[in-house]
Amino acid sequence: MSDVGTVEPGADPKPPSPVRDRDVLAVLAGVVAAVLLANLLSAAVPGADAVLAGAPVLVIVLLGGTALVMLRVLGRHAGGR
Repeated sequence: MSDVGTVEPGADPKPPSPVRDRDVLAVLAGVVAAVLLANLLSAAVPGADAVLAGAPVLVIVLLGGTALVMLRVLGRHAGGR
């Protein structure tokens, strides 16, 4: 059992970088903007409300955002080797 304050051997003792935090906040802002945009479009375009009501928009946007972040992270690690 490890304590909260201990560092495992071979582990990186540095705290998460502010760039990583900024990336998370940027993705979060993008997800919120996409959902709000979908809401505005469904109100402005007749018939779009019925289409968006049948699709899990939030889930699709979250999966897309997660995929983009994972691809960026994997690409960054593959290029850094």
